[in-house]
Amino acid sequence: MINAFQSLEDEIVRETILQAVSLKLWHTLSFGRLQMELCLNPELIKKWTKIKRKEAKEGKKAGKTGNSSEMLENKFLRNLMEEFLEILDSKVILSSQDGGEESVFNESLSGQVDDSSVLYCERFMEFLIDMLSQLPTRRYAYTFVTGSIKLHL
Repeated sequence: MINAFQSLEDEIVRETILQAVSLKLWHTLSFGRLQMELCLNPELIKKWTKIKRKEAKEGKKAGKTGNSSEMLENKFLRNLMEEFLEILDSKVILSSQDGGEESVFNESLSGQVDDSSVLYCERFMEFLIDMLSQLPTRRYAYTFVTGSIKLHL
């Protein structure tokens, strides 16, 4: 995925990747956060309405009456974020041994840390940095990523 996000100059790659981080990604935002973002960006209200109508029409044609936020392509990035945060919490950031709530990563505890989990988290952070550093992928993903992290904290 990192390679794909670093290859946006290729038209086929760009077309596919931009679908994964389009406005449809906002289906997985909480209702309040979605309303706030749409109020802050009134030009997106028409686009959002158009997407909702198109998905409803496609769902009706396919005989599906499901929720748009449950569609795999809309949940893909959210699932990745949830997995990353879960691994980060459970396998990388260890609680201090004195019983405090503060999370500590210290070298004396590093033997207890799963190296593959640390590598996964490093690569995922590289992926997020690549995604958020490019204008075409940042537009809608930034709101989603910051919202997911704030919700987690």
